[in-house]
Amino acid sequence: MPNSAIFLDLDGTLLTSKLTIPTESKLQTRALPHGSRVVICTGRSSASARKMAVELDPSRGDIIACNGGVIMNQTGEVTHVGGQFRPSEVSALVKLVGKYPNIQIGFYTPTRWYVTAQHTDLSTQLERYDGPAKTVTSHNDIEEPIIKILVSSGQPEILQQLRDLPELSAFDCFFTYANLFEIMPTGVSKGAAVAWFLAEHNIPHHAAFAVGDGDNDSSMFQEVGTSFAPMNASERIQKLADHIVAHHDCGGVVEALRFITKELRHK
Repeated sequence: MPNSAIFLDLDGTLLTSKLTIPTESKLQTRALPHGSRVVICTGRSSASARKMAVELDPSRGDIIACNGGVIMNQTGEVTHVGGQFRPSEVSALVKLVGKYPNIQIGFYTPTRWYVTAQHTDLSTQLERYDGPAKTVTSHNDIEEPIIKILVSSGQPEILQQLRDLPELSAFDCFFTYANLFEIMPTGVSKGAAVAWFLAEHNIPHHAAFAVGDGDNDSSMFQEVGTSFAPMNASERIQKLADHIVAHHDCGGVVEALRFITKELRHK
């Protein structure tokens, strides 16, 4: 099979609980048949995703970052932006969120992420995941298109109140964790990005595979021929997956990659 693609989520899937890529996962990835494209598919910033992709296999390196907001090729060039907020939408969301106490806001663009001066605690909180944020005086100082807005609070009940506001019905919103809430332009998702990638590279549905653990991976599963969920995945994702593999700390991705390798070599 000359053209295939394997889409790998990061946190809770490829990465261990210590946020490292197991050596065996690197070796198994590099042993995949020629023509197999391995794509990191994550909610993280593009800079973080790119770093992980290069560590996994320097000869590959495609990424889908910001939950489908941006796609980069092996050289780090932005090849596709899934969607972006209009400046007026960003201003309205900042004003809306600002009415709630103890809220931190982050802004993601195709190449990096930003916080305002009053929200630097969020940068400290997420630096180990997304790298350091650039601090700006106001969101109006961000010159790149904003493709994702992250809202954080130590009080999850505040985020739930925010999520239920009718003003947010115009966007795609979901919880990453109980204390992290993401707002995306409508229609932007991992699944939409995967579909674009497959069409762009002429890869058929049956030659596409995905491994993920979170609810934001459900759209990705719908676009591939075979999907895998580790045992630590959410109940919803385990029901959607074609195969359940080991816990992400116990070689789940390696198990999936071995299955995929066998499939590719027999077709």
